[in-house]
Amino acid sequence: MQTQLGFRWAPAALAVGFALMGAGTAYACPGQGQGHSRSALAPRLAPQPQTNQAPHNSIVGLWQLTYTSGGSVWDMSFDTYHADGTENDNDMSPPSLSSICEGVWEMIGPRTIKLHHVGWVWDPTGTILLGVFSLDEINTLSNDGNSYSGVFTFQNYDTDWNPIGPPTPGTTSAVRISVH
Repeated sequence: MQTQLGFRWAPAALAVGFALMGAGTAYACPGQGQGHSRSALAPRLAPQPQTNQAPHNSIVGLWQLTYTSGGSVWDMSFDTYHADGTENDNDMSPPSLSSICEGVWEMIGPRTIKLHHVGWVWDPTGTILLGVFSLDEINTLSNDGNSYSGVFTFQNYDTDWNPIGPPTPGTTSAVRISVH
């Protein structure tokens, strides 16, 4: 069968993949449950004081980002916002499970941005494409420009963009990574 993404799928591979996904073992960027403790990787990078410089008034730059859902760390990444309205995210998922994701963002208010971020969803072996995901965020930059926080909604989809399972809501918290 042909999907809108242009991939041909063997029905057996899809059945196995969706069975795995339904069992809660599929991973995506942002990755969940990869067998390592995210709490042990709590942010250790602190914002650098801005001496003799005006504070940052833009989300543009490099960030260490923590996602929290249900009171626990759900994921972490290094996130880069570009001045042209694009964004790249290097998630802590293994590279074989699509740890690099991309998005687009826009200003929606003073120091507040909206991000729409997408990526691929793979089976636990990183060999069978199961679908895609979207991650939508609204983040507000702190007054000094060295941190931001906000809310997110994560949703998995099959390759035809049909939702799979309920969305995951949560909060974001990030610190700017600066040149020392």
